Amino acid sequence: MAAKPPRLDVIVTPQAQRDLGGIWDYNSDRYDSDHANDYIGFLTDETIKLKSEYPKGKTIPGNPDLRYRIMRKGRGHGHIAVYKIVGDTVRVFHYFHTAQDWQGKLEQE
Repeated sequence: MAAKPPRLDVIVTPQAQRDLGGIWDYNSDRYDSDHANDYIGFLTDETIKLKSEYPKGKTIPGNPDLRYRIMRKGRGHGHIAVYKIVGDTVRVFHYFHTAQDWQGKLEQE
């Protein structure tokens, strides 16, 4: 039986926090603040899971230091968390909607 990976701390960078704010604004405008709070809570819970589930993320082609994880609530679209393992931390750099050209946006940075 394979050993479990060590639990790491998760840090959400200021850019990723701004992304979450934009996601909240969009959901609040499109639906309502309760929906926005619920969805941000879901994304936050999924992000916390990266403490132990970080190895499940997929490597980003052309940038093997970065990984991504798709977070879906249901069967529709969702969001992608882009992160990197730095020492004993998981640093979340961005959240992108699954319909975005998120890989193209990363290349522009």
